[in-house]
Amino acid sequence: MRHHQRLLLFILSVMTQPSFAQGIVSARTNWAGNSFPGSGDIVVPSEGARITVAPTGEVLTNCYWDETHNNASVWRNGKFLARAPFMVDSGYLGGDGVTSSQFLLLISQNFRGGEGSNKPPVGMGVSFRTMDLKPMQIPGGKGGGEQRVQNQSYLPVVPQEHGFNDMEILPIAASRTGEKFILLICDRIGNQIQRFMVDVVVNNNVQVSSIQPIDSIAVQKPMSIAVDRDRNLWFGKNETPPQIRVFDREGKQLDKRIELDAPATDLAIRNDELWVVPTKVFRFPFTTSKGISRDQADTSVNRSVT
Repeated sequence: MRHHQRLLLFILSVMTQPSFAQGIVSARTNWAGNSFPGSGDIVVPSEGARITVAPTGEVLTNCYWDETHNNASVWRNGKFLARAPFMVDSGYLGGDGVTSSQFLLLISQNFRGGEGSNKPPVGMGVSFRTMDLKPMQIPGGKGGGEQRVQNQSYLPVVPQEHGFNDMEILPIAASRTGEKFILLICDRIGNQIQRFMVDVVVNNNVQVSSIQPIDSIAVQKPMSIAVDRDRNLWFGKNETPPQIRVFDREGKQLDKRIELDAPATDLAIRNDELWVVPTKVFRFPFTTSKGISRDQADTSVNRSVT
């Protein structure tokens, strides 16, 4: 069930990009075909936990494990293009989170322990990457040791494997010479949304000049997150009943709530529509001035996942 939910999110997100209008590709494979060639030059990944889509249509996805170490890999029109190096190496594995800013790729990783004087604590964190997928040094970053290529590119976040599900950025400022954004992380172990201020400077190359923890927003069992164009934060919560709650950019809870039949494994906002991916897919129209309810779902796009 979990894999089918993620596959459906992958298809829906692809459909939001005009360049993918003809990009849904059929491939035939079997049990042994996961992560190996399926039909022709089509490669079938084990799974895709989260994705981020480039303006040019490439899709970067991430997952905990992939047989050929394509945990974080780039795809276009169903074809494998590239993979992020050092995702499964010296105690590292992939994760569920992936997002991007103007200059950076942020990919979640689990660390199970390994060698090296600069190794991070066991748990889950974020690997900072350039747009060509290479690890980059960050202030206070950890790595696998002085000789490791990914040295000082890993930001520890949660001291437990599988500690967070999703992450997103809240842009603050951007120009050709740099950017500033807030990194939001769904910490399901601490029942909070951790917030970090990230400053990026672009001279001859891209550098992260500062990463500072801001604070946290108390959210019970957060699973997913999306940011609307008014910079409000939409969180999917795995509680009883499962629901979506909305906070403003400062972390104040707003009087908006959607109750669901199943937890929202992921959220996406396109224009003024909120796309929710639990065991069914619903499309909710919303405004910043009015509340919304479960009854407002557009049932014409409901799709059961089997």
